[in-house]
Amino acid sequence: MRNIAKCKLCGSIIESYAMQDYVECSCGEIAIDGGTYRLMTFARNYDNFLRLDDSGQEFPVNYENNKKNDGTEQAGESNPKIITQQQLIDELDQMIKNFDNIPPHAAISPVNHYDLVSVMLIISKFLRLQSDEAT
Repeated sequence: MRNIAKCKLCGSIIESYAMQDYVECSCGEIAIDGGTYRLMTFARNYDNFLRLDDSGQEFPVNYENNKKNDGTEQAGESNPKIITQQQLIDELDQMIKNFDNIPPHAAISPVNHYDLVSVMLIISKFLRLQSDEAT
């Protein structure tokens, strides 16, 4: 899953690509950090924070407040979505189907790093899930 969020106040859609990639919306109401490695979220008011999935579907987040020493609040998403082995297989199948539908000129263009990392993340999660089930 990509680290994408939308601000209800200004309508900005922001994305964090790397572990040290802190991104704020244009009005400063929400921010995200951590890329796909750490899905860190920040907001003045979480009622204005929407998470976006890879297909662009919006959904609110559940969060737990964690007060820092300086009095500010940092939230982490609670109740993380549990991903099953079948969901990971379905995601890979969907990626293959998406490839079948791209224009011919795009099919022969080089793969970018984002594409490669997406596949590696799915495979990594799949292998971890198998490892967890074996123990």
